[in-house]
Amino acid sequence: MRGRVVVRGGRSWLRKYRAASSLNRLCALLIAGLLPACSVIPGSHLSMPAMTWFQKDAASETADIDVNFVAITPGLISEMGAQPRLIEPLSAMQQLQRESELQAYQYRIGRGDTLNITVYEHPELTIPAGSFRSAEEGGNQVGPDGTFYFPYAGMVEALGKTTQEVRNVLVTRLSRVIEQPQVDVKVVGFQSQKVYVSGEVVRPAVVPIKTTPLTLIEAISEVGGLGVLADWRHIQLTRDGIGKQIDLRAILEDGDWRNNVMLRGGDILHIPRNDSQKIYVMGEVRQPSAVLIGRDSVTLTQAIAEAGGIDEAQANARGIFVLRNAEKRVLENGKARYMATVYQLDASSASGFLLANEFHLRPRDVVYITAAPVARWNRLITQLLPSLIFTDQAQGLE
Repeated sequence: MRGRVVVRGGRSWLRKYRAASSLNRLCALLIAGLLPACSVIPGSHLSMPAMTWFQKDAASETADIDVNFVAITPGLISEMGAQPRLIEPLSAMQQLQRESELQAYQYRIGRGDTLNITVYEHPELTIPAGSFRSAEEGGNQVGPDGTFYFPYAGMVEALGKTTQEVRNVLVTRLSRVIEQPQVDVKVVGFQSQKVYVSGEVVRPAVVPIKTTPLTLIEAISEVGGLGVLADWRHIQLTRDGIGKQIDLRAILEDGDWRNNVMLRGGDILHIPRNDSQKIYVMGEVRQPSAVLIGRDSVTLTQAIAEAGGIDEAQANARGIFVLRNAEKRVLENGKARYMATVYQLDASSASGFLLANEFHLRPRDVVYITAAPVARWNRLITQLLPSLIFTDQAQGLE
């Protein structure tokens, strides 16, 4: 496998490299997360002239991996913090449509629902709830055929109707025996429309849809909220056999209310665990490990601290790298090509760790701290690159 590095700031291209032979070693390390740096990069301390690190190679145009090499500087941190919001606010028309949808919502009666019907001034037609019987137990249940029986009205079709529509039918039929009947219809038992909430929540449960619309956030609140290990970025909503991924964090933190969808009967809402949302910290740290990303983001400083800190006796403070998600692209010839970004931090001064504390990591980032001097980083990065492809492919298999 050959690749090239695009250097930020107009520097020349990184010479071609071959990294396929190290893929299996990197895969094993990412799974175990416990091996020291010397076993990760065999021969990484080989001498290599600094002058041969960056050079343009025409053959690299056909490489399988393109790498954008970026130094972590105050300017980069400022640029990342000033990036425009990826989520545009709802337009006035979209907001109006959403409000209209919620206001127009009406509960449709279904099989198994229980109705409480009151005919005023005619208590003989009303089944009292009493102290030992709830309104649901004393109500009129809609049968499997979608009908229920009511005195002097006979079998009444209720399936798919609103309470107002059922009331109109009862008034018409009772008018034959009662002068100007005053009728009230309420649903007191909701059994026909349910949303199934499973996964990493406090109390997985079946949530009934009632007379007010049930949105995604309300459904999660009904089951006690998210669990500690919930992956709130990849909530799965399945409707009519079709799955949709929803980012709850975008709803709550970025205000993207498009995804706070109104749920329907039969919807399945699954909140997965965030086990796969990890950052891999390797190299010259005291405890190479996989750092789990919780509800809050993790900075580079936090990730290194979780791994026990830098091994000051071995680590090169100028060689702290963050290898970021190799994005897969398919060329016209059908060949796969990857675009990765390698960030490099110089922590030889205190200001470096201040920058690290402002640099936020993403799931599947690989943090590597090397003992190699600058002239040997070329070989190190070359052998680490396949790990980005591996973690990306492994994520797709989960």
